[in-house]
Amino acid sequence: MISLKASSLVIFSILPVIMPFTVDGQEPSDADAEIWQQLLLEAEENLEWSEDPLGDLVLDSPVSLFWTTSARVGGGYSSNFLKRVNPVSSRFIKLEGDFYLSKDFDQSSLRGLVFFELTGYDREAEADHEAVVFMRAEWARDTLALSYGLAVDAFYGDQIYDAGLNPENAPTGARLRQFRPKATAFTEWILSGKDLLRWDLSVLRADFKEDRYTYWQPGSGMAWTRLWSREWKTVTTLSLYGQFYDEDVARRGNAVPLVPEERLTIMGVQIEEELAWTPRRWSYFRASSRFGLTSEDDREGDYHDSIRWWATLQLRWDLAFIRLQIQGSRQNTRYQERQVAFLDQRPNHQTYTSFKIEAKKPLPWNTALRIRAEWNDFDSRKPEDEFSERRFEALLEWSY
Repeated sequence: MISLKASSLVIFSILPVIMPFTVDGQEPSDADAEIWQQLLLEAEENLEWSEDPLGDLVLDSPVSLFWTTSARVGGGYSSNFLKRVNPVSSRFIKLEGDFYLSKDFDQSSLRGLVFFELTGYDREAEADHEAVVFMRAEWARDTLALSYGLAVDAFYGDQIYDAGLNPENAPTGARLRQFRPKATAFTEWILSGKDLLRWDLSVLRADFKEDRYTYWQPGSGMAWTRLWSREWKTVTTLSLYGQFYDEDVARRGNAVPLVPEERLTIMGVQIEEELAWTPRRWSYFRASSRFGLTSEDDREGDYHDSIRWWATLQLRWDLAFIRLQIQGSRQNTRYQERQVAFLDQRPNHQTYTSFKIEAKKPLPWNTALRIRAEWNDFDSRKPEDEFSERRFEALLEWSY
């Protein structure tokens, strides 16, 4: 039999940096590309995996088939939903839902997950609603020495940005749509009772409204999981990937295309360290952190050459009457050659800071009340790209 504490799933998805999109038939300047990048960072923050997606579940006995679903509905307020220099505020309503399925066979297992999030703003604009959908299916087969399997992911995002570009212009909402399917083959080896090694090979297709910004991304990664004790665990990951664009071309640091034109190709390497702490003395508390560094190289041009590091800290308290979760993150991006403007030859530098706090209060009949508050700040050497946003929302959750 399966009992629930009111389950919910939060999805993590990595969204690489992309170039700006055309708006109403006009192409924005390259100097405003950071606006689009931060919109993708916002989507990445909203899809962050929790340390234990099924941490709210209590299994009274082993089962071969397990499933759970939940839905959340409510409203909130954003101080700057267009993420522009001159803030534009709006109230909004939100609907979230997820479904998780797990099936165990004699020597293999199947997992499936669907998550969606819909947000509607009450301020009149050309674009007044957003949508995020994530799906994942994974099949794995276990043997005595190793396990291997296949995973398929699909992410769809329809998000709002400020199409006005110039801070002095009237705020104009427009849409950024993307569809990102990904297939991954993986193998895991149990090296010892405390060590697990995983290798994966993947290919991702990033499809956007404009073919010019669509690309393929093959990649490979190696992850080492180490259980240092019953309380401490680390995961060290090294990844290599390439982005091969269908139509976009490489450019110099001042955004001028190369002559003759060369197809844009970006090569990247990423290293990430994850640390998880689950103290036995305080069974109600858990903490985790992530530290990462990414280096990207534009093989023909200079515009995309960058060094990026990030850090995230998450704390969680599961008390009898309430669950409290706090998360803070910071990302720092330094471009090697990308100029602030055509006449300003300083290399661009950006920082993105986010702080979230969430309280969940269990209620009768498998329901719960969730209250969330979020602070987001983006700083850049280009003042016209900077923005701050404060969000608050309250959601009523039902789980089964």
